[in-house]
Amino acid sequence: MRLLRLAFIVALAATPARPDPEQRREVTADYNELMVAINAARRDYERCVTASLARDDCGAEFIELQATHRDFEASVDAHLAACRSR
Repeated sequence: MRLLRLAFIVALAATPARPDPEQRREVTADYNELMVAINAARRDYERCVTASLARDDCGAEFIELQATHRDFEASVDAHLAACRSR
């Protein structure tokens, strides 16, 4: 239990008291770009599925959507880390 408290204190000490404004701008710009990218990937997948008429499984479009979603998740994590303040 004491080790857990010590780890928590070290983590708090390592967290900056105020978010860096430049870093916040960068992660916000990345987030906004990924919003556009994930919407485009979703539209591409939707278009493929709609037009496929059971002749195309739209696998490439789905993989692109998944990859874009992983990038989006990482962007959300970066945004939370950069913009968190105590």
